[in-house]
Amino acid sequence: MTMRVGSGVRVLIVLALALGFLSMTSLPAKAAEVCTVDGTIDNLGKYWLNNNLWGSNTGSGTQCTWDTSISGSTLAWGTRWNWTGEQNSVKSYASAVLGWHWGWKNPNTGLPEQVSQNTSVASNWSFTLTGNSDNRMNVSYDLWFHPTANPGNVNPSDELMVWLYKSGSIQPVGSRQATVTIGGTTWELWRGNAGWNVFSFVRTSSVTSASLDLRDFINDLVTRGWMDPSKYLISVEAGTEIFTGSGQLDTTAYSVEVGGSSGGNHPPAVSLTKPANGASFTAPASIDLAADASDSDGSISKVEFYSGSTLLSTDTSAPYTYTWGNVAAGSYTLTAKAYDNTGAVTTSAPVTVTVGSSGGGATCSVKYSVLNQWDTGFTAQVSITNNGSSAINGWRLGWTWAGNQRITNAWNATTSQNGNQVTATNASYNATIAAGGAVSFGFNGSYSGSNPQPSTFTLNGNPCSVN
Repeated sequence: MTMRVGSGVRVLIVLALALGFLSMTSLPAKAAEVCTVDGTIDNLGKYWLNNNLWGSNTGSGTQCTWDTSISGSTLAWGTRWNWTGEQNSVKSYASAVLGWHWGWKNPNTGLPEQVSQNTSVASNWSFTLTGNSDNRMNVSYDLWFHPTANPGNVNPSDELMVWLYKSGSIQPVGSRQATVTIGGTTWELWRGNAGWNVFSFVRTSSVTSASLDLRDFINDLVTRGWMDPSKYLISVEAGTEIFTGSGQLDTTAYSVEVGGSSGGNHPPAVSLTKPANGASFTAPASIDLAADASDSDGSISKVEFYSGSTLLSTDTSAPYTYTWGNVAAGSYTLTAKAYDNTGAVTTSAPVTVTVGSSGGGATCSVKYSVLNQWDTGFTAQVSITNNGSSAINGWRLGWTWAGNQRITNAWNATTSQNGNQVTATNASYNATIAAGGAVSFGFNGSYSGSNPQPSTFTLNGNPCSVN
């Protein structure tokens, strides 16, 4: 059938086609595109793209991902989405993948890399966003860890996310633990569990470009005792988590180098050579600290020694040493920071030492109270009092159950259990017990048969009296 149109209509059609052509030519070129669940685009140098729609069953919608260009180690790519459904459930995480994602694809990634090697993970990322105003989403890095270098198709043990941008009233898994400064910027630190440990650093103000060494976020977790340095970094991903909404992310330039630098300058290398990790001392202790520091393209300007976040000393010339005197009983996490001549800084892998009491009467006392108990469970509270004359900086309380009790969840402390042996470790906000002061934590537990109370406790390896 032939349709006749007037000249005015023909002009409008030609104009619409021209505008459509101009609109199309303003979009980035697409080399390849996938719109299927878990569709991938491979062979992008060391990267590959994953149209990861892992939570699509919590809503309905579509998402497509494409590559725009690859030049050396710099990738340009994009993704477009339209999702409805449960507002607080993630629908997708389309991403550029370096390394593992329940399996390996490309070589020459620099991964896996053991955390204890303290290797730089330098990244640059620039992107643009378009979409409706009610988008609930973030743009973030996603790093994966496992106790073994090649986990195959099994789940990871740890996940670390770095949110650069967020839209809508969304939040990471778990609860907010602290506000930290990394790379000259403040971040909210969240901690939770999704079948594995999940740590999320959420930038307090959103940006659309970043130049970061992701190793600094890993080191923060190691310093807190939340990440075992014997584990392996197996993957670095960069993408967008979509909850609901419609829009488009265009990455104009993205790169990540394991063992590389995000700028022209290579950061310094530093390691804490004294004391040995796990060393024990007796209060009042004298602890010798020593560090090796070097810079491949410049010079070392200074080395700082830290206990936790407290600066102990600064040394501006090799050998880099410090003697820390009159150290009170407690557990301490020590690090060294090396600065090069351009101001770049590297933090060493942490070393943990324990200073025990010098003897005599117990310098701590513990009160264990069962607040509520039912047929198969109970709620307990534990109070620790420092009877010594100096503050305890960092604490670990240990005890052994006489029955078959198991802790199911805890608050104001992190707990671990091996058989009937239990360890409770301070949270970031209650690590210090002042002389004569006390801290408390609680937990829920399960049991069968009887629920006898523990009869002995140790604090940082030293026995406590029981109230």
